[in-house]
Amino acid sequence: DDGTFGPEVHPRIRAIASDLAKRYNGKELILGGDRLKRAARESLLTGNACLAMAIDKEGISRNDWGISKTAYRPSLSVFVDEEDDGFLNGYWQRSQSYPSDSDAFLHPLTTLWFSWEKHNSYGEPLVLPSVPIWMNLLDMSEWVQKAATDTAVSPWLHIMPEGFGQDRKDSYQQEYQQLQREGAVTNLFLYSGAEVKKAASGNATLEPLIDQWLNLRYQMVPPGVPLWLYPGLGMEASTGKELANQPAMAYGRLVANVRSMLGEQIRWALSLEILLKEGYEFLQENNRYDITWPKWEVLPVTDNQSSLVDTGGQPQSPGNVD
Repeated sequence: DDGTFGPEVHPRIRAIASDLAKRYNGKELILGGDRLKRAARESLLTGNACLAMAIDKEGISRNDWGISKTAYRPSLSVFVDEEDDGFLNGYWQRSQSYPSDSDAFLHPLTTLWFSWEKHNSYGEPLVLPSVPIWMNLLDMSEWVQKAATDTAVSPWLHIMPEGFGQDRKDSYQQEYQQLQREGAVTNLFLYSGAEVKKAASGNATLEPLIDQWLNLRYQMVPPGVPLWLYPGLGMEASTGKELANQPAMAYGRLVANVRSMLGEQIRWALSLEILLKEGYEFLQENNRYDITWPKWEVLPVTDNQSSLVDTGGQPQSPGNVD
């Protein structure tokens, strides 16, 4: 290797990475498989996800330490503890919105903190811009439902004969309502000149309301998310045609950004595992590696390589890096 594509990943790092990706705690993988799906989902919905790691002795030799298990912590109850200059002290899991004796401290070395579109210490949910639109959509849904009911249902008209006093009208109404409570009204005996008929329906249209309701649904879709993920919107917007153009590129960037967020924390966990097993000097000398997807693997870092590469589940050789 002439160094054009960077040094090869050390075989020991590949072995440690492979072991970590396949390591189980009970029936659950520690970091591999679908373990990080929740991290991606929570980060997009709440801005952050927190995964705590436990370190235990694995054997009898001096370097037989490793990450033994991981546990998610509720992201909305975890608070970042930073100095004014940005130095990270750690994380606190709180049962209340203010500090208390029941708070649990999470060490920064053994805590994976996933943040989407991070601002200062916390991430910003992908769906945050959709919240006010969603509130408007709730109101609009009620209006559409009421308008549809008013338009579709024509009332019955009970026309009383001339000279019918108010007392007799009230008596008739009470008798009719009593019949309704007893079941279906199959027969009516009317006074001479009285009439019962269906009111003529108007020509009111729901099209403007429906158009506005659909428009709000489109506005709710976060940037980069394809419409076909939302029931009903795919067919209405001819999504198949859209995905062949710019929306597909935006969705690809969204997926790449999610992988980058996950990959950054995987790399932290892997570096910690290497540090425990091989020591600080080995980690410093062999720390040039990257993460590939969809099955995360280690890959040599190159100057021209993006931070995360989709290899279809297979690690690329240095000469094939895009």
